[in-house]
Amino acid sequence: MNYKSTIVYWLPRILTLAAIGFISIFALDAFDSKLTLTQQILGFLLHMVPSFLLLAILIYAWKHEKTGGLILMLIGIGFAPLIFLKTISTTEI
Repeated sequence: MNYKSTIVYWLPRILTLAAIGFISIFALDAFDSKLTLTQQILGFLLHMVPSFLLLAILIYAWKHEKTGGLILMLIGIGFAPLIFLKTISTTEI
């Protein structure tokens, strides 16, 4: 494998892991001193569901590159307009 094909092979995997890590950071807001430990852990696990799903898709994509890559692209294309519309609706002009 030459240098360019190595980058093309590893860059999507690294970027997807970074995105999953970024999404996972938001699960930390489940920890609140007003809640019991059980409620905090349950809230954390519920906040981690999207990260777990993306990780499962990444593992699938790692083994089945074409279909997994297509699934990841469809997820990105599908959620981009939703995130854009949510951002537009929450900002004040």
